[in-house]
Amino acid sequence: MLQNPAVSSSDHLASNLSRYSTVDDRYDVFIETFNAPDGYFFIGPSACKRVKFPSTFITADFRDRTCVSNDGLHIKFSVMFQYQMTASNVYPTIIKYRNFEKWASIVEQAGLSSIHHSCAEFMVTEFQNKRGVIQSSMLDNLKLKLEGNENSGEDGVNAVAVSLQLTYVHLPEQYNKAVAEKQVGLPHGCLFAMYMIPSDILSISSS
Repeated sequence: MLQNPAVSSSDHLASNLSRYSTVDDRYDVFIETFNAPDGYFFIGPSACKRVKFPSTFITADFRDRTCVSNDGLHIKFSVMFQYQMTASNVYPTIIKYRNFEKWASIVEQAGLSSIHHSCAEFMVTEFQNKRGVIQSSMLDNLKLKLEGNENSGEDGVNAVAVSLQLTYVHLPEQYNKAVAEKQVGLPHGCLFAMYMIPSDILSISSS
């Protein structure tokens, strides 16, 4: 049986503390949560080691990653997203993940998974002219993955998605090459067609 820990911010609590409490029957744990003035949530009695969670935004930065578009082409991208721990999520997070490091790792991997899911919803051409739409889709899927959905029964990971920025997109070389060839191919094609006009047609038109 665990001792009854109390969650406190520091030795100097702010006057406008945000508190809630709950009881877990499995461990007979009584939890009190305070919004720490220094931007952290703490859990654990003052005499024990405290588990610290930031109450401010946390940024995940994924650079030079690769995802697969709806038409099966590899897209290189970089993305950043911000997420947050809230007071109401501290207790279930401790029960489920035990510490900040494990929780943050799970959150960021879940976020990356949602971004890959968004990539697969769009054709490669849309990465060229619908970047804002794709970014919005990524944020929507990120919120679903992190926060869950009660109506669909999908569980989240006890985090709140704040924002997302699609900072870099690089289309596959074969696509860029095909586009370039198409752009320069039209004049050559027209010129080639002119050369292939039968001589009898040319003689008719000249007369």
